[in-house]
Amino acid sequence: MISCRIEDAMEWLIPLIVDNVFGYLLEQSGAGEKIRSKFLPDPGKAAFGRALQKALLDFAQQYPEWAASCFDRHFLEHDGAPVLAQLLLRDGQPEPTTLARCWASSLNGNGTSLQEARLQKLRPIAAYFLHSLEHELKAEPTLRDFLNDRALELASHELTTLTDDVHAIRDYLQPVKDLAESTRSYLRWVIERNLYLDPRGTYQTQRQVQVKLEDAYISLRAQRDDVSNAVDRYLLGQELAALETQLARSALDLVEAEDRREQVMARFMGGSRAALEKTHVLDLAEVATSFERLVILGDPGSGKTTLLRYLALKHAQALYEHRPEASPELGPARFPLLLRIADYAEYGLPQGKALSEFLTDYCRKYECASRQLTDVLVTQLRQGNCLILLDGLDEVAETDERLKVVQQIEAFVQHYGQDGNRFIVSSRVAGYRTVHLNASFNHYLVCEMDEEQIEAFLQAWCPAVEAAQTPELSAEARAFTAGLEIEGIMHAIKDSPGVRRLAANPLLLRILALIHRTGAQLPQRRIELYRLAADTLARTWRVAQGVPESALVEESYLTRLLGRLAYWLHVNKPTGIATEREVYQELGQAWAAIKGLSWEEDHPDILHEVKKFLRQVREHTGLFVERAPGRYGFMHLTFEEYYAARYLVARSKTRARLIRQHLHDPRWREVILLALGFVSLDSPEDAAELVETAILARGEEAQDLGFQPSKYEKLLGRDYRFALRCLEDQIPVSPRIQRQLLDRLANEMLYQSGSMRYERYKRAINGRLRALKESKAAELLAELLKRNLHDPDRDVSLHAAQSLIRLGRRSSEVLETLRSYLHDENRDRFIQAARGLIEAKQVSEDVLSRLIDISCSAQEAQIYIQWRSAMDAFGLIDLVEHIPAAPLYQLLATERPGRFYIVALQLHKVEEQDRVKLLYELIKAFRSRDKFIQELAVIALRFIRSDYLSSELLQALSRDWEKTGIKVRAKLIGILWSIDYTSRATEFAIIKLLRSKNPYVRRYVLTQACCYLGNLKPEKRPGWVIAKIRYMAFHDQHPGVRRAALRVLCFLSPSGSILDAIVLQVVQNESPLVGVNYSLNVLLKPDCLSEQTIQVLNECLLHKDENVRYKAAYCLKLLGVINDQIISVLYAALQHSTDLEMQIEATKLAGSLSQGEETTLEALLRGLDHEDYRLRNAYAKALAQIGARCPAARDDIEQRLLRLLHDPQFQSYDKGEGRFKYNAVFDSLWQLMDKSAAST
Repeated sequence: MISCRIEDAMEWLIPLIVDNVFGYLLEQSGAGEKIRSKFLPDPGKAAFGRALQKALLDFAQQYPEWAASCFDRHFLEHDGAPVLAQLLLRDGQPEPTTLARCWASSLNGNGTSLQEARLQKLRPIAAYFLHSLEHELKAEPTLRDFLNDRALELASHELTTLTDDVHAIRDYLQPVKDLAESTRSYLRWVIERNLYLDPRGTYQTQRQVQVKLEDAYISLRAQRDDVSNAVDRYLLGQELAALETQLARSALDLVEAEDRREQVMARFMGGSRAALEKTHVLDLAEVATSFERLVILGDPGSGKTTLLRYLALKHAQALYEHRPEASPELGPARFPLLLRIADYAEYGLPQGKALSEFLTDYCRKYECASRQLTDVLVTQLRQGNCLILLDGLDEVAETDERLKVVQQIEAFVQHYGQDGNRFIVSSRVAGYRTVHLNASFNHYLVCEMDEEQIEAFLQAWCPAVEAAQTPELSAEARAFTAGLEIEGIMHAIKDSPGVRRLAANPLLLRILALIHRTGAQLPQRRIELYRLAADTLARTWRVAQGVPESALVEESYLTRLLGRLAYWLHVNKPTGIATEREVYQELGQAWAAIKGLSWEEDHPDILHEVKKFLRQVREHTGLFVERAPGRYGFMHLTFEEYYAARYLVARSKTRARLIRQHLHDPRWREVILLALGFVSLDSPEDAAELVETAILARGEEAQDLGFQPSKYEKLLGRDYRFALRCLEDQIPVSPRIQRQLLDRLANEMLYQSGSMRYERYKRAINGRLRALKESKAAELLAELLKRNLHDPDRDVSLHAAQSLIRLGRRSSEVLETLRSYLHDENRDRFIQAARGLIEAKQVSEDVLSRLIDISCSAQEAQIYIQWRSAMDAFGLIDLVEHIPAAPLYQLLATERPGRFYIVALQLHKVEEQDRVKLLYELIKAFRSRDKFIQELAVIALRFIRSDYLSSELLQALSRDWEKTGIKVRAKLIGILWSIDYTSRATEFAIIKLLRSKNPYVRRYVLTQACCYLGNLKPEKRPGWVIAKIRYMAFHDQHPGVRRAALRVLCFLSPSGSILDAIVLQVVQNESPLVGVNYSLNVLLKPDCLSEQTIQVLNECLLHKDENVRYKAAYCLKLLGVINDQIISVLYAALQHSTDLEMQIEATKLAGSLSQGEETTLEALLRGLDHEDYRLRNAYAKALAQIGARCPAARDDIEQRLLRLLHDPQFQSYDKGEGRFKYNAVFDSLWQLMDKSAAST
């Protein structure tokens, strides 16, 4: 045994360790031979030896497999002494990680990954040994006093005659005290430097506003940002390669080349941005504490720098005040290092300094007076408790230089990232894509603020501004004024989409608040608001600050020059960013035209005036800013759109043609509406004429200009719907045109005529109807609808009442009309009437009773109309905030199969006393002898909120365990697990259920385990359950059970060999992708599988079984691998695979890559009639993508889609999706027209 060998070695082992430890102590003290001769004799050494012997024997007993290898001669002679000696130093703190690292190194592991793996295993073992040794040392009487003061302090008292040597010892210990003082000095500097909110970007009218960062900070939210998906990376790589070839042959400077790359990448980010809307949103504090390596991306003014400064402040304050946590949200306090990356690029990189070497220079540059600053920073980095905050990667100007900075950051992270340090890098989106950090970093994009966050910010900001601007007033007066400001701004935000859009950006919200404080009322019309904001930024504040009018840009020049620049950017630059040269060129041509000069690119006078103009705009307005080094854009997209609209307005002869040219491009929608609004401010007649000519393509001028209605206008109504938007925006329209628009809208709502049979069109028109609620046109439309409230056709009457409710007209006549349908035998009419009453908050008990009754019939329905009515009714009940108990009691008295389910779902909406009684009724049903009733009851109990289930109730459920059937037991496990309730009885029951002979039971328990285990932290998951599930995933006889177990393992985010095994199991066996596809989409990222598994997947691309080939290609695509072979396999899957998930993935690929090949189009068009609606919708989207990207195939796709709209095989109803199949065809045509407009 190993422990015996340790005993045998004690004779030489103990003296060797003791001599090395005490020799290290005396060498470090610098005390010399006199101390050595005094200190070396016992009893101290002998006592240390005895304690060490006991600790080693205990260690050998606990960890026999490690004892001999850890305490070999190499370790004892080189690494061991400094670590163990810490136990005898006055301020010594032996670190288990240090000891574990020494052991791992002495074991001569081959390769970093092996050493890291050993380090993870050895860390808790090292902690055990150090704790054991310290315990034995304290038990030695000889060392008790010695340890209280620690060895060197005791020596200094005993050897008072050796004055010189004692001073040497004290000189050695003094730096420890100095280091602590230097650390506190550094933390104090960090706190002072980040105490106040940065005022840059906003101007004030009187005093400078100083607001404490803590007081004004609110937690923003962020979404995960993947640079692009695998297909995008494949296409992007091809385009960038072609671009680099062009750049190599051109004479473009570095900034312009960078801009070309950025524009290419921006096109591929469009899809990622759309996908972001569907991703989970996290609080930024949660994001900052969840990842060791993080990149925060955001637009200008979105709060990136503020976040980093806040993190530095809170962590520094906690350490300075000796608190263990920075805050409950931010977690344990860490040592903050905040550095502006542009400073390193300017002052550190040119001198050849590594990032770690520049940290001290940076702090000194900003007057950090801490002594021993380098020692402080290096010590903290080595201890592994730092939070390194690197701000503004995008601010590094040149691509080559940014690449070097990125390499330095990655080297810094690699060096210090193994010890527990955390790293957060911030950057604007512009300037990051072309040179970005490696895949070890998680990327998150800052979201815009919602109304709750906006109000929270104002609650902090407005009182602070009042305190700074009017200190002479009482606190009560300032609080009252601040309250009025908050109320006024929030009222404007809620009532005006334009204000809301600006307020979503933290910097612009501060600007709005300061505008409002000057006494300016924030207008309701967007155009008036944007003009006020632009004028205020351009002139008002700077004049109020004492800047002379002569120093500001003349208004006539400002609008003309920024208008031209904005229009050019909107046409040519999707990112909104241009190089300095491009800006000069555009402004130079405009300036030459204004001054009547001939345009010459290098004309000194023009160049001087343009530079002067740009300097004045940047310094005095903040409207046009440097978005990235050497590249410029408007401060916010809103201002680009505003000035582009001003440019359109100024061109009276060509504005109609320009508007028509961009009409249905989503990017131009806001610009056109703003332009029409601006025209209406000066001439309502001109605005009305523009709507008729440029929007509707009607009238003599439209005929003269050759305008035609948009393609498929009768079917899609794009011109018509845009004209309705004009009515929403209060843009003047001639009475004749307005009447035509409202007549069509009223007819569509009343008779559901024309394209109202298509769900997408119907949703769009209902949206336009609701948006008209506050417009002047709403009254005229309401009159048209009211005339039909008593139409003999009951459907028309009902539609009139519904439309009036959506329009915000809730008169007694409208409500009575809806109530007249509550006893209609036609279920659909009743449900539509109930929907209107619920929207008007006029729901009654009898309405609820019938809705509940209809909802219960979903399981009984035989035809789709009944089933659809039941599901509609169920959805309406969810909209009701409070439900009386009587209808639920009545339901329980019936024999309807869905009664328990409905009651459970609505239990949280009844009064508490009724809730208890209803819950008791569910428990009674659970105890029924009827197994069917038991099963219905236990299904219902799963949907009850966990806080309603008391411990007594759970114990009662457990006691009744043996009285239930096996299927009921499986479902009961789900209830107990879902609320984290476990006992020995339930744990034993889980084992029995997982061993059940019934595959349904095994599969169901696994499904519940997925939810339960996923909610637990990894260290709290019961190992025996995980082991059993792992075994079932690969060895259970039933394929459905294996799939369920695989899904659980995927859901638990496995890594390493387990993930390798899961992927190979899915690919090489009969397991379809259904059930695990979502988890694989989340789990499979670049570098997450071993090279061996990647090689097996590549080999599977040539497998004789086509399903193996398809699944291998699917997994490789998820891993970010795309090549011609994978594309070929996935295209084959589109034609032949029967696996639903595989077909969907192949369809996505076809949508992204296909050039309109006939075989691909045939497969996609044929798939529009597929029985699964998810696949139908994927086919529809892919066809739209191909048509928009391939003009040669577009007309053919459009004509085929039009024919399919009227094909009888598409007239059937899909119960799963809840709509007719022809809707997928219509959706494809709709998307194709939208995408085509955006691409032209």
